[in-house]
Amino acid sequence: MFKNLFKTVQDLVGGNDEPKKGYDAEEGVYYAKGSFDDEVEYNNEIICITNGNHDNMDDMNDAMDDKDYARAEKVRLQWKEDVKTYKEQVRKLGPYKGDTMLMDAAIAFLDEYDRLMDNGYKVLIEMRAAGKRGTPEEQAQLKNNNNLIQRFTDKLNEVSDEFLEKYEDD
Repeated sequence: MFKNLFKTVQDLVGGNDEPKKGYDAEEGVYYAKGSFDDEVEYNNEIICITNGNHDNMDDMNDAMDDKDYARAEKVRLQWKEDVKTYKEQVRKLGPYKGDTMLMDAAIAFLDEYDRLMDNGYKVLIEMRAAGKRGTPEEQAQLKNNNNLIQRFTDKLNEVSDEFLEKYEDD
């Protein structure tokens, strides 16, 4: 009786849920699984890893929107640690059939985020903490951060497209 009750409780609270991995046709979403069978899965794995930055960005935006700059600084420092983890995950995945093209682009993308944390976001947090939110200097820093993110994201996407084109006939 208790065994069934425990199972029912686990089912209700999601205790039996395994992390999603691979393509979920019902959701139309690909979840990282830490391995790959072909160039499309390899590309998806790399992009899933680099997309971890979206969660960090959400945390940063929440802290900034709340004007909680101490929390924003903690997010920045955690983001730097997370970038290290993302790079380790990319390296663990390794090259595709000896080709490091996409792996190298992902590492370069993550290196850019690391530099952005050291320079762009650190400066932005300091400016806002000093009461300079909305000033021309602060707006210029924010624009610079956003432009950098757009530029290195575009570069990763270009390499991703080139990678997929390179192997599409294999």
